[in-house]
Amino acid sequence: MKNLYKLIALLFCIGTLSSCDNEQIFFDGGKTSVAFEQTSFNIQVPLEDLTLEIPVSSTTTSPTDRTIGVTVDADATTPGTSSEYSIGSINIPANEYVGTLAIDFTFANIGGMDGDIKNLVFSIDAPDGTFAFRETVSIVYFREIVCNDVVVTINPDNYPGETSWEITDADDMVVASGGSTGATVNLADGCYTFTIFDSFGDGICCAYGNGSYSVDCSIINHASGASFGASESTDFCVNP
Repeated sequence: MKNLYKLIALLFCIGTLSSCDNEQIFFDGGKTSVAFEQTSFNIQVPLEDLTLEIPVSSTTTSPTDRTIGVTVDADATTPGTSSEYSIGSINIPANEYVGTLAIDFTFANIGGMDGDIKNLVFSIDAPDGTFAFRETVSIVYFREIVCNDVVVTINPDNYPGETSWEITDADDMVVASGGSTGATVNLADGCYTFTIFDSFGDGICCAYGNGSYSVDCSIINHASGASFGASESTDFCVNP
């Protein structure tokens, strides 16, 4: 029962740290406690890199700055990714209940294919005299897809001469166009409109063949279709 009272007191102070003032709250065995305030993240690492700061709570203060290490779980973390991130230590300033752990992700170092998902898992390396709970963080991260080479693919119906397409920019200027064979177009960052035309007005599916079209950049599909009338338009943005 005594242990239960101590646990209740601990949880109460974590939820209302400001009301605990400087009174030291002890866990069984005389250990104070630290915990991550959030333990699960799903992040996209942008071209300009990313620093993730994770708040860490303590049930006590200290007259000096505190530094607490973390340990990466090699079994749960994607192998071969140690160069993709840099993990510091938990830093809790003097006389404060809350500190942070900073993790730097470097876009240029993240390998693999576009859309590859990576995992980083680590835990608080609690020093003697400290009890850690909510101590494990799991981060799912992936590299932002930066793609400017847009691929227009046309699978025509039985009358390919009726099919044409164009891409216009935000000023309604035509920046690329073609017939039924498609093309690869390098587009600057920005927003565009893709329009496909059928001069007979019956689209490219399905009365006279099973045609289709798609506009893609890496694993991103900007537009696709098959059945339409005289034309069909889709707005899309490159690296928004």
